[in-house]
Amino acid sequence: MKKLKEFNNRFEADAFAITLDRENIPYIIQSSDSGSQIPAYFSIDATIMVSEEDYEKARALLVRI
Repeated sequence: MKKLKEFNNRFEADAFAITLDRENIPYIIQSSDSGSQIPAYFSIDATIMVSEEDYEKARALLVRI
């Protein structure tokens, strides 16, 4: 897995993950927010990881946001 982007919070990561889902790109969201528990959901950084094979395709999607 390769780091695609670190988002300011889990909410932003989840919002971008919808785009990855639409493109059938598997991903992992890493965060220390205890599984999206409020209020950490909006305040703790979250990182999206994708496979090496999907990295360039996923990175191109970041340009759209």
